[in-house]
Amino acid sequence: MVRIVIVFLCTVLVVQATCRVAYAQDMQNTTCGRINNAGTIRVKGSALSTPTAAIDNDRGLFLFSGNTEIRQPEIRGRVEYNRDASDAQTVPQIRHSVSVFTGKGPKVLDTTYNGARFVSLDTLLSTANAKIIINPQYPLVAQGRVTHDGEVNPSGVDGAVILAGTAAQNIDGQGVFRTLELDNLSDAFFINKAELTVRTNLYLHRGVLRTTPGNNVRMAGASRITRTFESSTIERPLYDSKYSVFYTGTQPILTDKEIPVAPEVLHTLAVQNDGGVTMTEDITVNDSIEVGRSGVALTLRTEADTNNPNLLTYASKNNDPVYVDDRSEVIGSFRRTQLRTDGTIMTFNNRYTGIAFNSNAGLNGARTFNIESRPYTFPPVNNGTQKVRRSLVLTARDSSSNIIPSGLLYKVNYAWIDDSTSVAVNETNGLNAPNLILQYWNGARWLNNKSSRRPAQFTSSRWAYSYADTVTQSGRFSIGTPVPNAPKLITKVFLEGAFRNCSMQPDLLSEGMLPSTPPNVFPYSLDPVRSNISLAPLPIDAIDWVVVELRRGISTPPDFVKCGVLYADGTIGNSDGKNRYMTFPDTLPLRDYHVIIRHRNHLAVMTATPWNLKDEDIVGADVPLDIAAGFVTLGGSAAMKTVFRENSGAFNYAMMAGDVNGDDVIDDDVDRTDIDQLYTLRTRMGYLNEDIDLNGIVTTRDFTLSWNNRARKSLVPR
Repeated sequence: MVRIVIVFLCTVLVVQATCRVAYAQDMQNTTCGRINNAGTIRVKGSALSTPTAAIDNDRGLFLFSGNTEIRQPEIRGRVEYNRDASDAQTVPQIRHSVSVFTGKGPKVLDTTYNGARFVSLDTLLSTANAKIIINPQYPLVAQGRVTHDGEVNPSGVDGAVILAGTAAQNIDGQGVFRTLELDNLSDAFFINKAELTVRTNLYLHRGVLRTTPGNNVRMAGASRITRTFESSTIERPLYDSKYSVFYTGTQPILTDKEIPVAPEVLHTLAVQNDGGVTMTEDITVNDSIEVGRSGVALTLRTEADTNNPNLLTYASKNNDPVYVDDRSEVIGSFRRTQLRTDGTIMTFNNRYTGIAFNSNAGLNGARTFNIESRPYTFPPVNNGTQKVRRSLVLTARDSSSNIIPSGLLYKVNYAWIDDSTSVAVNETNGLNAPNLILQYWNGARWLNNKSSRRPAQFTSSRWAYSYADTVTQSGRFSIGTPVPNAPKLITKVFLEGAFRNCSMQPDLLSEGMLPSTPPNVFPYSLDPVRSNISLAPLPIDAIDWVVVELRRGISTPPDFVKCGVLYADGTIGNSDGKNRYMTFPDTLPLRDYHVIIRHRNHLAVMTATPWNLKDEDIVGADVPLDIAAGFVTLGGSAAMKTVFRENSGAFNYAMMAGDVNGDDVIDDDVDRTDIDQLYTLRTRMGYLNEDIDLNGIVTTRDFTLSWNNRARKSLVPR
């Protein structure tokens, strides 16, 4: 075979449009050679055009099959690189008007000449078998139309194609990119049933990627979308499996169609842009969350408007979110769906906020846990402005998404910003930071969490943090100064008159006779705020109103008197109907008290020894005072009436019925006051003291109850 080498030395070659010149092998255009091509030139071997030579291909077509080295800044016309052998073909990184890549030989963009990029000025076309090898440091720049059916960097090394036109660009094809960057403020339009795959990174830098349901980009598995505030995509991308989303740039960003809807698709979410990111919809992340840059505190807000909240869900069990800068955080609702029970802290909204479960029992059926953390926000309930300016809501939910209100056992790490140098960000609110603790809102008041560790710790970045290692509830929490102690009393007591069929019966309520305000008669008149009580609707198992009195000694004046609701199970609750226990003002000292229970037609009873009144918010406060057991009362069970015997053999006792006139004595046939009143009002209906059995009508049964207890007296000193 004869090897033909054409060398142009200070020679001008002119190829007319009707002429076709074919060379068997190589072409060298050196020194001051010049080629003016208006036809077609095929070079099957290598081609060289030195910097001192020139190729004018404004109206022509060059077909290069071998290694091509053109050392001039730009070549006009159409240039095809078409090596079909399996070995590589080098391609000059210069500006091209129309460039075509075809043939199965890899097309390697040559970076040895002046470090310039390959720029397609008008049209970039690759056929289905084309493989384009792009150096990661020298992206290919397309300023016009792109039809891509080939593949970029099939070996896996990254290499970018940048859509960087100054006018709108049309994109089509079924090819594969490694990195595809949009940097065109006039936008890029996917057309002709385009479905272009991105294996590494879809970089939405500037402009809109105008995709449609039938013309879209496909994200390969383990790929990512990088987006700035200046760019977006019209349609959500197609995907093969999980992909990630990174935010970057110099401005805040609202999430958009780059986020997948399907909860199993988003692998990693990274917030690296100045001003942070605000979610516009619920987002689920499956592997990792990263917020912040080194030395730059950034935020991920779950919503712009708290009236329309969104939820950030994190489905990774072993990976905690990473806050690159210490002050970075997630603001809003952060849910984790894979809960560990090994005692290790699961990080939530920032480095210093999280929870830990030590066992499955502590979960109490919880499948998800959510922390809603809102900095610079007072808790929106009573006395919230007296707390740290950080609102916290902790919520455990079961497999049916029902809230688990209590019965949990977990540790809580909590934190706030303590920065006295900045009023705008300081959350301590003038409180004594080392002394602050975690507190729980029970619907009526703040309760101290006694397991909160003091003093709080502090970081150089102005975080204050601590933990409470015994938390049992879901609900609203705050960080604040310990509230004054609120005494709590759980009591069990029965009334003989209402007791029948092994329990007390709410007949007065059933007949509509039980008043919503205790009447102004003894003993209710002992409560100085009785007239302020108005309970409507009344609880469905309310029996009657009673009075609870606290004394330091058996015969000392009362320290506190309060009306309460007696329920069918014997418990006594506050007059607001919210709890089945009694609470007392914070100002009432915590100490031992004799407890007295009074009723309008039953003999009062008193504890024989003082009962220790405890805080509402500690475990010991839940121990009930069981007056019905009989042995705790002054005078023992003899001061009460047996009403039934349990299967265990234990007896239950009730307050004695029959004191119609409320003088602490059930009259006999000598002093007949009680009996006479019963006779006078016989057959009368209503809420009456003479109605001893509390069924709404005075009958012989009321007379019998009183007569059977005649001459009995209360042992409680007045």
